[in-house]
Amino acid sequence: MEHPFEINILGTRFAIRTDQSPQHMERVLSTYTRKVDDIMKKTGVQDPLKIAILAGLVLADDLLHEQTDRTSPHGDELERLTSRLLLQINEALE
Repeated sequence: MEHPFEINILGTRFAIRTDQSPQHMERVLSTYTRKVDDIMKKTGVQDPLKIAILAGLVLADDLLHEQTDRTSPHGDELERLTSRLLLQINEALE
């Protein structure tokens, strides 16, 4: 079932219809708003279109890093997996 959801950001207000719950959409908008605010503070950019594009790029970059972190073990995790594999190989050879 679709729900109406109103968005008010960067001086623009509009409504959408979505299958997502209002609570979920509030979390999405809150996350995006925090990123927009952070970009505005760090860069001083005032153009809403540029801010929106930068926020989208930063969030996409965050998502890609998160996906990479989940699919490829790093640091301690890699060491743990390697140690476990070596132990299993040693046990199999004994």
